[in-house]
Amino acid sequence: MTAKEHNKILGILFLVYGGLHVIGLIIGILAMLGMMGFVATQARSRDAAPMALIFGISIGIMFFAMLFVIPILIAGWKILKERAGGRTWGIVGAILAVLNFPLGTAVGVYGLWFLFGDEGKNFYLGGGGPNMTSSSQPQPQPTPQSWQ
Repeated sequence: MTAKEHNKILGILFLVYGGLHVIGLIIGILAMLGMMGFVATQARSRDAAPMALIFGISIGIMFFAMLFVIPILIAGWKILKERAGGRTWGIVGAILAVLNFPLGTAVGVYGLWFLFGDEGKNFYLGGGGPNMTSSSQPQPQPTPQSWQ
């Protein structure tokens, strides 16, 4: 596979991985809000304050978790669009993703392998992508090969 193909796959993986986290966090927040509403209607006034505090802390934790997903989504977008900051955001996103076993570990290890490997370095630091710098040279087209 070429560096451009690895880059595209990595960008898609980051976006899918981050999207799954966003969907999970939204479902968690909606579930917590639903439970908070149920407890508020069922509990006596003296029992509601501790439960509201627990649910509030839980929702705060979920919003805090969203802060860890944002760099992964930014990395996926910048890598997919072959932007200059894609490598930096990709490294940050891969390190954050590798902490989440098993899917994040796979995406993170693949990202670190590509971004720290020779192909990734040449692609980003050597001007391999079309949007890297204004002085990047167009890549020569490969010669057509016969399918026979």
